[in-house]
Amino acid sequence: MDQTSVRPEGVPSRRRMLASLAFAVLAAALLMPAWGIIAAPARATASEVAPARLAEFLWGLAGQESGWRYHVENPVSGAYGKYQIMPFNWPHWSRDFIGDPHAPQTATNQEIVAAGKVSGLHRWLGRYDRVAYWWLSGRSDPDKSGWSSYARGYVRNVLSLMDRAPKGGSGPTPTQPDTGLERGDAIRIEKRFRLREGPSWRSSVVTHLPGRGELTVRRSKWVPVGGEPRAWVRLQAPDGTRGWVRLRILQARTRA
Repeated sequence: MDQTSVRPEGVPSRRRMLASLAFAVLAAALLMPAWGIIAAPARATASEVAPARLAEFLWGLAGQESGWRYHVENPVSGAYGKYQIMPFNWPHWSRDFIGDPHAPQTATNQEIVAAGKVSGLHRWLGRYDRVAYWWLSGRSDPDKSGWSSYARGYVRNVLSLMDRAPKGGSGPTPTQPDTGLERGDAIRIEKRFRLREGPSWRSSVVTHLPGRGELTVRRSKWVPVGGEPRAWVRLQAPDGTRGWVRLRILQARTRA
């Protein structure tokens, strides 16, 4: 007998081994897409997870935060853009929703990131009033009685703008005129008035000022009150007290 044709019992021939290997490779190729879906589910698109009225809420949020302006920057906090995203949040949020922590804050990227973040917040918190409160404070407290008067006013303003938003959140935005005051301006006050804790007529009083005094402008902002935009200016008194006052009752002039 030819010894080369004798194999120990149970040892497959080379042909059978190659056939088995080819079958295993083919089976793996056919099953790989299914394994991929189980191991790494694809990220849902914004349209699949967007809550109802997302665009209208974003319109209201942008109106409250920036007056719908993409390139405005808060000189104190560094918050930037249409939705006033804090600088330490942008790298994390842009990584999550764009895939690049170094993505520039272009108008398009701001919209993608804000829509993604707000959608996630709504899935977590369940209501737009709580989303607005989180956007302002970073807190998820559902009990409104624990919110500050400023926070309650902020949330009211966002939801009021949301109700007035054009359908789909697209369309012309209200023109917000310049207040005429810049940060650092010194102004002289010609009448008695009260500084308030937040830019809302429901805010509590910080302090009374004398009939005449000189204050420094910290910032200005347009805030809807009763459905109409009102200019508010944040001022700092010589003693360091800061607060907001409505421009139309300020009756102040910039020092020459």
